Amino acid sequence: MDAGMDADEMSNYAKVEHAFHQRMRNKETVLVREIIAYGMAQKEIRPLKVKEQELLTFLLLTSLHGLKTEMVINNSFSQTEAAVKALAGLTIHGLKG
Repeated sequence: MDAGMDADEMSNYAKVEHAFHQRMRNKETVLVREIIAYGMAQKEIRPLKVKEQELLTFLLLTSLHGLKTEMVINNSFSQTEAAVKALAGLTIHGLKG
């Protein structure tokens, strides 16, 4: 965002940024749901109810976005590897059931 933007330009920029974020989030959601469905079809993970799939999708995406925020925006990479391993381990352990 340019410091020389007036209020209308900043408002329009925020709208475009929000719309872009929503489009990306929708595409990520579809991808994660497909991965979950594939895992269930291959019996790599236990069968999940639709609500469980929705919640898992939300939790995974939210967690990954939080990690990205920590790494990119806060320029902090010290806990990244441990956090990714913990998230993957907890998720896989819970899904194997």
